[in-house]
Order: sequence, then C-alpha cells, then structure tokens
Amino acid sequence: MKLIISLVLILFSFSCFATEYISTENLFEIFLNDIKTRIPEDITIHLEINENEYSSQIESTLMKFLLENHHIVVENAENAFLLKINYTESIKQIGKHKFLTNNKKLQINHNFKFSLINPNSEIIDYELLTYKSLSSIKKTIINEMKWYDPIMISTIVGGLIYLFYYGNK
Repeated sequence: MKLIISLVLILFSFSCFATEYISTENLFEIFLNDIKTRIPEDITIHLEINENEYSSQIESTLMKFLLENHHIVVENAENAFLLKINYTESIKQIGKHKFLTNNKKLQINHNFKFSLINPNSEIIDYELLTYKSLSSIKKTIINEMKWYDPIMISTIVGGLIYLFYYGNK
C-alpha cells in the first residue's frame, strides 16, 4: 500500500513540473486578458504593431477591446499614448528518433513585447510576455528510413532465424 501511494505521489510531482502549453486559437485572447489591466481607461491611443503573419488578427482583437472600453484610437501619434506591440515567434524542435519511427514535436514560443508610452515619450509600462504552444509531426517508417536501415533489419531477422533453427539442435 505504501508503495502505491509513493508511486502516485511521484507521478503527481512530475505532472506539477510540466510546462503549460496553450492552443494558438486562444493565444490572442489570453494575451489581451494579460494586458487589459495595464491600459488606463479613457485615453487616446495610437497603435503600432509590427508586421507579421498575425498582425491583422492582433490588431482586430486589440481594436475591438479598445473601442469597447471607450478608448479613442487615432492614426497620428501626436498627443496620444503610443501602444507598441511587437510579436515574434521562435520554433524549437523536440522529438525522439527511434529505430523505425520518428516522432517530432515543435514547441513554438510566442513572444509579445508590450509597451505603453505617454505623449512625453516616457515609458509607462513595458513587459515581455511569452506563451508556448505545441504541434506534433509524426513521420512513418518510409519517410525517415535511412539507406542502411533495410540492411540492419535483414541482418537482425537473419540472425534470429539462424538462432531459432540451429539453437534448438
């Protein structure tokens, strides 16, 4: 009984240290929830978002939030607070190469640099927020087979046949 309880506690402790991954569909809503309280209410804002593949999605989500909270969004930066959002992503490949299969997972780090600058060019708030998402790539035997794998497989099978045939005599 003590062994079972200790095994359960060990497994639970490993799960507590696991990295939390988010889905890319909810990424911008989670980012918006993290910065909501940092933006003062009823101010004039000029948005500056770096160009990337998600910039239109970030801008539409952020504009919807700003207009719902009675902010005035302007095109020129004169006498307005500057809200800068810089989005970058970095991809790290995590995976195991086994004898016949190759399972790879891509860990995508979504980095948001959020800065709020007042009209006098003073930084009011700045933070780097990082979120992690995971995508998997599973490759079959045929896709990842090296030139020497068929030779190794046939050698192993031949050796086993030899052992079974001559080992019983």
